[in-house]
Amino acid sequence: MQNWKNNYICTVNQYFDILEPPSSLTIEILYLGISLILLLICSALISGSETSFFSLSHKQLEGLKEETDKRSHNILRLLGNPDYLLGTILQANNCINILIVLISSILLGHLFSFEGKPVLEFLVNTVLVTFILVLFGEVMPKTLATRIPVKFAKFMSRPLIFVSPITKPFYWLMSKFTNRFSNIHGKTDVTHTDLEQA
Repeated sequence: MQNWKNNYICTVNQYFDILEPPSSLTIEILYLGISLILLLICSALISGSETSFFSLSHKQLEGLKEETDKRSHNILRLLGNPDYLLGTILQANNCINILIVLISSILLGHLFSFEGKPVLEFLVNTVLVTFILVLFGEVMPKTLATRIPVKFAKFMSRPLIFVSPITKPFYWLMSKFTNRFSNIHGKTDVTHTDLEQA
């Protein structure tokens, strides 16, 4: 009986020795992977919001004015200053994309060894990451936003209202810089045809 108990205890101890807790590196990789996915989703939503807000037709805007819900009011409020809205979207998108590039570089460095393979490191860290970022963070959300601009704009109106005060100092600095640049070099009249050609 005693031998059976001893064997049972040894078996249990061996089982728990196998189930060692994950290392700090494994936990770090897990956190980096989750952060990367969340940031990619945020990038997609921000990119799509740019398309959805600025592709709203006059008829859709008139329809939003007749609605009484808060999200419609937020859309009209944001579009009341389109330059500020665009500045907010671009700043948020750039910050998120920079974080994506940095985190993906750290994550790939943990998963793969590029020692002595600078070309492969460049292809993976730059070309592959850029391709994923452009596809999932730009092309796909903007394509979706053009199909459902009102719904997309309503969904993103509250987050943009929340983010816009944070970007205000940076927008003010950019406005000062662009105004100063325009005053130095003079203003140029741009026609609708010029914009289409560009």
